[in-house]
Amino acid sequence: MEIRPARAADIPHLAAFAMDAFNGYGEVMYADAVPGRTAAALVEHRFSRAGTTASLAHSRIAEEGGTVLGGLHAFPADAAAEDPPDPLIPEARAPLFAPFEHLHAPGSLYVNIVAVYPEWRGQGVARRLLAAAEAEAAAQGLAALSLTVFEDNTPALRLYQHLGYTET
Repeated sequence: MEIRPARAADIPHLAAFAMDAFNGYGEVMYADAVPGRTAAALVEHRFSRAGTTASLAHSRIAEEGGTVLGGLHAFPADAAAEDPPDPLIPEARAPLFAPFEHLHAPGSLYVNIVAVYPEWRGQGVARRLLAAAEAEAAAQGLAALSLTVFEDNTPALRLYQHLGYTET
């Protein structure tokens, strides 16, 4: 298995991983934002926003034999404050995301998305992606990783606990 930087051709995979990881917030963000376009299709635009923390440049892909298995999107938590608002998210929806903005641990690499296609789960893909994120954090001089997870996502919670992550 190879962990590599994401490419433009990976954006549909990253959008699928985002929709999975966001646990319904993809729909909350983008539903009806552009007439005739699904929320899932609009999530793809996030990765095209160069110069933002949502950018493709902050994404990694787990691949084996040309098959995409999973993906990761992580960025320095402190950089999020510099992001311009997403022009596709209606202003009226901004308060729905305010709680998440305060959960980023300062000085950390924030793991925004880590997801694996269902047929590849349980085979160490997420662990490898998180190990790559840990190496990236160290290379950037960041003290730790941080992430948020919904309490009903018990498989993810078990993985994070097994890997030694603690709840803050």
